[in-house]
Amino acid sequence: MKMSEFNEIMTKAGWFYQGGPENDVVLSTRVRIARNLNDYPFPGALSQKEEKTVHTKIITAFGKLPESSNFTILYLDELKPVEKKVLLERCIITRNYCETGNRIVALCNDGEVSGMICEEDHLRLSCIKGGLVLDEAFNRINEIDGLLENHLQYAVNIEWGYLTAGFSNLGTGMRVSVLIHLPALELASLLDETLNLIVKKGFCVKSFGDLWNHSPGTIFQISNRFSIGYKEEEIINYINELLVPLISLERKTREALYMNKKREIGVKVKKALAILRYCRMIPLKEAIEALSLIRMGICMDLVDEVTLEAVTALFFLIQESHIEKMSNVGINGNAEISDTLRANIIRDIL
Repeated sequence: MKMSEFNEIMTKAGWFYQGGPENDVVLSTRVRIARNLNDYPFPGALSQKEEKTVHTKIITAFGKLPESSNFTILYLDELKPVEKKVLLERCIITRNYCETGNRIVALCNDGEVSGMICEEDHLRLSCIKGGLVLDEAFNRINEIDGLLENHLQYAVNIEWGYLTAGFSNLGTGMRVSVLIHLPALELASLLDETLNLIVKKGFCVKSFGDLWNHSPGTIFQISNRFSIGYKEEEIINYINELLVPLISLERKTREALYMNKKREIGVKVKKALAILRYCRMIPLKEAIEALSLIRMGICMDLVDEVTLEAVTALFFLIQESHIEKMSNVGINGNAEISDTLRANIIRDIL
């Protein structure tokens, strides 16, 4: 285990490059578990000495994992601000974690599994994979969690399960979420009604536009609200029972749009593709909206010269910190520079 140059992380295959089952609708699956060490306060109440001890125990445990699960330890205070924001844009860390000092992340060499040390809980371990792979993501995270538990004494209670700083994570400590792309429902004016029904069924729904700092779009994160009172398999089944009809509804809506508005949709998709291929400057919001149309167009066989994986990757690669890191040009909040570099990256990929 070693502290690497940040550029090594940039060369890792991010989950957003992957395909996967149902990836015409589901961009990614994420399984996250929260764990705390026994006999230590939760992170918000840790003394400096206690926090250092917790850091050491968890880092040591990662170092004892088999070579096949090799992790790199990233000390965020040693990274440049833009590099920390790249981790944020890749959904490896949270915004609060990014902005707080003395933070440490464990990142698996394949880029799929990561662990935030002393965020809201002592350890937040996550696995993100492309497509709808609930069982596969859970099995991966569960294996690593089991290996770590051989070296760490977790705080657990017979009645409450794993003890966590937040009530919603008590029990299994597991949060399962998917990123789902619903452009057809939005075009058919069915999106608000559908999302309201999902919330009423007890799920959390968050617009992924929040990460991009623009108005809600067509990509949403759907996750379980609570973990207490359920087994891990039950949570996975619970999410899957929601997703199967939701995926079907989006696909049927795309089919209806293709049958009834093929020409109109085709014009919108081709226009979006032309804008991205020939633009010299483009704001993030406009780029995301165009990419959403193109991604739908690929799935509807209206575009055949661009891959689904390339468009999905662009959702993340055109964020400001990724642009700054890849271009090695300081942006410093300059919209003109950012929009120009974004257009260059999009044209190179499309």
